[in-house]
Amino acid sequence: MSDVKKCRVTFYAKTDWPTPDGLYLCGVTHTSGSWQPEDAWKMTLTDKGYKAIKYLAVGEAFEFKILRGKSWHDVEKGYWNEEIANHRVVAQKGLVVEMYIPTFRLD
Repeated sequence: MSDVKKCRVTFYAKTDWPTPDGLYLCGVTHTSGSWQPEDAWKMTLTDKGYKAIKYLAVGEAFEFKILRGKSWHDVEKGYWNEEIANHRVVAQKGLVVEMYIPTFRLD
């Protein structure tokens, strides 16, 4: 039996770009794979944008990117199509992460 306490983390992502395949949250934790787009978590479209709820170990660091499909070809970028740093959160009870994605890879 595991003594690891889990907590609910809610992720919201908004973008003005078309998202024909929806948005996906792709990242790495000790429990969620390692940056493999095919294992990315699909986000659900809501009135607040795209949403994903995940249960992570309390105190676990989680780095991620947003994709608009299950491919690195569709990774988020900055306003000028520049690379951006990974999003990084540390899981804690009730954490809500909100992001605006200005653009996605253009090449």
